[in-house]
Amino acid sequence: MGRAAKSVAPDVPGLAVRRIAADIVDGVLRRRHALDELLESSSELAELDERDRALARAVVGAVLRRLGTLRHLVGLFVERGLPPQAPRVETVLLIGAAQILFLDVPDHAAVDLAVRLARADRYAAHFTGLVNAVLRRVARDGAERLAALDTAVLDTPEWLMTRWTATYGAATAHVIAIANSHEPALDLTVKGEPEFWAAKLNGRVLPTGSVRTIAHGSVTALPGFAEGAWWVQDAAAALPARLIGDIRGRRVADLCAAPGGKTAQLAAAGAVVTAVDRAPARLKRLRENLARLSLQAEVVCADVAAWTAEPHPRWPPRPRTVIKIVAAGLAVLLAAGAGLFFYLDSKLTRVNVLVGTAAASAGQNWLITGSTGTLTAREEIRLHTGHDTDTLSDTIMLVHIPANGGPPVLVSIPRDSYVPIPGSGRNKINAATPSAEPGCSSRPCRTSPGCASTTTWASATPAWSASSTRSAA
Repeated sequence: MGRAAKSVAPDVPGLAVRRIAADIVDGVLRRRHALDELLESSSELAELDERDRALARAVVGAVLRRLGTLRHLVGLFVERGLPPQAPRVETVLLIGAAQILFLDVPDHAAVDLAVRLARADRYAAHFTGLVNAVLRRVARDGAERLAALDTAVLDTPEWLMTRWTATYGAATAHVIAIANSHEPALDLTVKGEPEFWAAKLNGRVLPTGSVRTIAHGSVTALPGFAEGAWWVQDAAAALPARLIGDIRGRRVADLCAAPGGKTAQLAAAGAVVTAVDRAPARLKRLRENLARLSLQAEVVCADVAAWTAEPHPRWPPRPRTVIKIVAAGLAVLLAAGAGLFFYLDSKLTRVNVLVGTAAASAGQNWLITGSTGTLTAREEIRLHTGHDTDTLSDTIMLVHIPANGGPPVLVSIPRDSYVPIPGSGRNKINAATPSAEPGCSSRPCRTSPGCASTTTWASATPAWSASSTRSAA
C-alpha cells in the first residue's frame, strides 16, 4: 500500500469509509493478514458511526466474497494490465466495481470516490485517469458482462473447486460453489429458549439447536445482544461442542479460540475452559464477549504450536482426595493448637507461694467461701456483682490458726478443682455448697494436706462472711 500523497479531505462524505475499507482489503490481499484480525484491530473502523461502519464492512465483504469475478471483469477493461508499481490501483478498482455491481451505491458516487481515493495515494495518484475510465466502463457494460460469467466458479479458489469436484462430482461441486457465493445468514447460539428467540429475531430454530436469522443492520442492536442471551456462531461451528456430550466439570482447551463462540458454548455447558489464541486484539473481543455473556474461561495469548497446558488439580476431587484434604487440614489445626498451647505455657511465670510446709499442729481451721448467690438486689448493685441465681462459691480459702501462737497458714483452693462431693458424685469444688447432700456442712469431707486437721464445710452467709468449726486436736 502506497503512502498518502496528501491527507484525505474529511469533509468529503463517504471518502473515509472507502479509505478504511481499502486499507482492510490491502491488509488481506497484500499483507496476508486474517480479515477478522483486521476488523477487530482497526481503531479507525471502530470510531465510525454505526451506519458507516456497516457500509465499510459491506464493501470489504463484497470485494473478498466476489474477488474472482471482480478481478476477471476489471481485467476485461484494462488493456495493458494493472501497474505493478501502484498496487493500490487494483484495490481502488475492486472497491469501486463491487459498489457498482453488488451494492446499492449510485454509479457516479462510486466512481468519484474511487478517483479521490486513488488521488490520495502517492503511487496511485498517477493513474486516476485509468481508474475513472475503467469504472465508467464497468458502470456501462459490467452488468451485461457479469450475466455471461459463471461467477460461482470464478469466486471459488481453484484448489478448492478441484477438491470438491474430485470428492462430490462436478454437478454437486458447482451447487456448493453457488451456495458459497451467497451472503450467509446469521446463526446464533442461545443460552436457552431457542423457540422464543427465533420468534423474537424473525428466524427459525435449526435441527442442531442454533437460531438462524437475517440481520438487517447492526448485530449489536438486535434484541438479546446487550442482555447476553445469545452469541453469533455458525451452526456448523456449534456442532463439535454439542457432539462431545456432557462436559460439566471437565477441562477443555479451545485452541484458536477467538472470537470465542466455542469458548462460550463450552463454558455455558459447565466445562472449565482454557481459551488459547495468538492474536491479542481478537482475545480482547473474546474477553468482551465472555463478560457480556456472564461466562468465565481462562484466556491465554500464545501460539498453539508452542503452548503447553499447565497441570491442574482434578476438580471436583475424588472422595478419597476429599478425605485426605480434610484429614490434612485437621492435622494442621491440631498441630497449630498444640504449638500454641506449649508456646503460651512457656510464657507463664510460676511463683511458689507456699514456702516450706506448715508443721502439724493443733488449732483452728477456717474454711472461707464466698458467693454472690445470697446477696440482696441492693447489695448486687452496690458491689457490682451482677445477678446470679446459683449459689456457686467463687472464693474458697482455708485458714489454719495454730494453738501455740505460731504464724497462721492461708491456702487458696482453685475453684475449678474437680473433687468428689458427698451425695453428688464428682464436680467442681465451687459447686459443693449447692449440690452436696443435706448435712454436708457438718460432716468431714476433706483433709487439708499439710495441716494435720480435719476441716468441715461452712458456707458463708452472707457473702464474704465466715463461719468456723473447731477441728479435733
